[in-house]
Amino acid sequence: MKYISKKSVIIGVLVVVLLLAAGGAVYWKKQQNSATTPLAPNTTKPVANTDDIPGPTEEEKQQTDQHKEDVAKQQELENNPPSGQRAVTPIITSVSQNGSSINASAYVSGVFEDGGTCTLKFTKGSAQFTKSVSGFGNVSTTNCANATVARGEFAEAGAWSLTVVYSSPNAQGTSQAKDFTVQ
Repeated sequence: MKYISKKSVIIGVLVVVLLLAAGGAVYWKKQQNSATTPLAPNTTKPVANTDDIPGPTEEEKQQTDQHKEDVAKQQELENNPPSGQRAVTPIITSVSQNGSSINASAYVSGVFEDGGTCTLKFTKGSAQFTKSVSGFGNVSTTNCANATVARGEFAEAGAWSLTVVYSSPNAQGTSQAKDFTVQ
C-alpha cells in the first residue's frame, strides 16, 4: 500500500478549493452581467394617442404667464439693480400649511443687514395677495421674519405659488417661485 503524505493531501484539497472558488467567481460574474444587461426596447408596442391628452387649463396658462413675467422682472432687477443697490436673490426655505395657517420662511444670501423688507407674494392664477415682514441680520445672511398667514386669506384651496421680494436701501431682489398646496 502506497503511503500518501499529509503535505500531498493538503495541496490536493487547496487545489480543489481554488478551482471551486474560481468557478464560483466566474458564475457570479456572469450572473451579474446578465442582470445588468438592458433588454432591447419593445418596438412593436403601440404609441398612445396624444389626441386624448387634454391641453393646459386657462388657470395653468395664467400661472405660466405670471411666472414668465416674474422671471423677466427678476432678471431685469439682477442685471440692472436700482442705483446704489446690490442685486440679491432671496431663498425660500419653507412654505407649508399647519392646520389653519400657512407658514413661510426665507433668507437673503449676499447681504447682512437689519431693516430690509421681505414681501411675500402669494399667487394662484389671477388671485394674489402680499404680506410684508422685516428682514434682520443673522450671522452671514439676512433672514426674513417667519410669516404666518391665516388660511382664510387664501381665496381657495389648491396649488399656490410663493415669491419673495427683498428690498432695502442697500439691496434688491426677487426669489424663484416655490409651489405649495393649500388645503
